[in-house]
Amino acid sequence: MIFGVDMKVVGDDGREFPWDGKSFSDLHVRGPWVINRYFRKDDSPLIDGWFPTGDVATIDADGFMQITDRSKDVIKSGGKWISLIDLENVMMSHPQVAEAACIACSHSKWTERPLVVVVLRPGATVTREELLAFYDGKVAKWWKPDDVVFADELPHTATGKLQNSFVCASCIASMCCRRLTKKWSDFPGSLVFLFKPGCTRAARFLSQARIFLSSKNEVVEESNVQDFHIATGARPAV
Repeated sequence: MIFGVDMKVVGDDGREFPWDGKSFSDLHVRGPWVINRYFRKDDSPLIDGWFPTGDVATIDADGFMQITDRSKDVIKSGGKWISLIDLENVMMSHPQVAEAACIACSHSKWTERPLVVVVLRPGATVTREELLAFYDGKVAKWWKPDDVVFADELPHTATGKLQNSFVCASCIASMCCRRLTKKWSDFPGSLVFLFKPGCTRAARFLSQARIFLSSKNEVVEESNVQDFHIATGARPAV
């Protein structure tokens, strides 16, 4: 409970969830000291007067709120929430895994499904099947990632924090490209499966991936870029 601040937990359709301490979704707040807009930004982030905090939370019958995840660290698969952080932590506990990152991939039936990117320890020989089996009994069956992608390294910030958005651009772009097309320059078409049509993340992904490929002295054909934009419904990044 926070004095002077109203809270509610809402779904993607704006429907308010019950205060039962179990139902969790996006946390929205409002009050006299809740921001109206960000500094030097004209557009207000408020939704019907409510500020979306970017947290996933529950509220119990007594009004006590508990934050369970950040919205960017969860995906909704088949209408159910999956914590990417929990999936990463399970994979990180594997003795042959040095580092892991879990991201969301578009799915025609379930909307989104998790995919885990893994950096193995030196000398490790564990297989994709063995890593996926490692989740058995540790998470719900429908939480289990659909696939494992092996990478040599994962990108980090200057403070050592994992850059999940750039994981898509660098590791996933390169690994999936090698797996599906065998040619770096063909990656836009091969990565359409990562996004549903009109996905707002697609243009940013492509922009980051092009930066990554440029650093590897790889050339991305503009015709492939246009095909990617058409297939995903993404606007070209400015």
